[in-house]
Amino acid sequence: MKVFFICRSGRHTSVIAAFLYLGRLTGTKVNIEEIFSLPGFDEIDFRETGRPFFAGANSSGTEVYTMGALSYGNMLKRAADEVIKLLNGNNTKWQVIDTSSCVSRWTVWGLRAKRLHLGVLAKVLFFLGARKEIIRLAGVVRTIDN
Repeated sequence: MKVFFICRSGRHTSVIAAFLYLGRLTGTKVNIEEIFSLPGFDEIDFRETGRPFFAGANSSGTEVYTMGALSYGNMLKRAADEVIKLLNGNNTKWQVIDTSSCVSRWTVWGLRAKRLHLGVLAKVLFFLGARKEIIRLAGVVRTIDN
C-alpha cells in the first residue's frame, strides 16, 4: 500500500502526519529538535509542488509520501482518488490524506515569514504550529486503513 499525505507546502503538516504514521513521532508533546529533525520538514521549494517525496516505509511495507498541493489539497485528493479508482478498480492500495484541515494559523504565518526571509521567526512559528497540529494529525492518522 502507498499513503500520500498532502498539505499546502508538503513540508510541514504532511511531514508531521507521515512521521506520526511511521511511528517516528509517538507523543502529542514534541520539542523543537524533534520537529526540525524530521527529514524534509521545512525544506520548502515551491517549484517542487505536486511532486511526492518518500518519507519511509513501515514494518508492513506501506510506503509513505508527502506532497505539496498549495491551496488545491481537497481537489488533488478528489482527483487522485478518482484516478486510483480508474487504474485499480478501487482505492484500497493507495490512500491520499489531505492534512490541510489540521493546519494552524501559526504554520500559515510561518510560511509568510519564510517568504519574507525571516528564517528565525518562521522556525518559531512552524514549531508553534506543529504543537497545535499534532493532536489533530494524530486523530487523522488513526483513521487510516492498514
